[in-house]
Amino acid sequence: MLREMELRHLRYFVAVAEALSFTKAAEKLRIAQPSLTKQVRNLEDEIGVKLLDRSNNCVALTDAGSLFLFESKKLLAICAESIAAAQRMNRGESRGASNRKASLSSSGVSEKTRSMSGIAKCRVAMPLACRRMARRVSNERRLNRWRASDRCTMSQHSA
Repeated sequence: MLREMELRHLRYFVAVAEALSFTKAAEKLRIAQPSLTKQVRNLEDEIGVKLLDRSNNCVALTDAGSLFLFESKKLLAICAESIAAAQRMNRGESRGASNRKASLSSSGVSEKTRSMSGIAKCRVAMPLACRRMARRVSNERRLNRWRASDRCTMSQHSA
């Protein structure tokens, strides 16, 4: 059972896997290289799978790492779409079903999960991260309603 994995762990792994270098990935992510190395190692420990072969100046994906990279990219795309959908809904915008289907099919999502909303897919794959995201969206909505209400004055907005 995964208890500690967060979306940032996936982002870190994807950056290292694409660059095949902890140093280059750390620069791209703007974090310290030792911290990135530790986070990726923690991810490997968490899932119980060696994702990367490390040598002195070389990083290579294992077979499991290649598969995990592919699946991680899909999951990050789903979560990004979920966030965008929640933000559009929060702004009162709607998006047609045909546009939603096109964006989901282009991200390579399986036929079984295509019928699920982006948020539902994210909940299945990353329950902790999705709970945090839902809380953030919910808090933003409450704040926006409060700002629009009579109880909020302009001086309170700047606080």
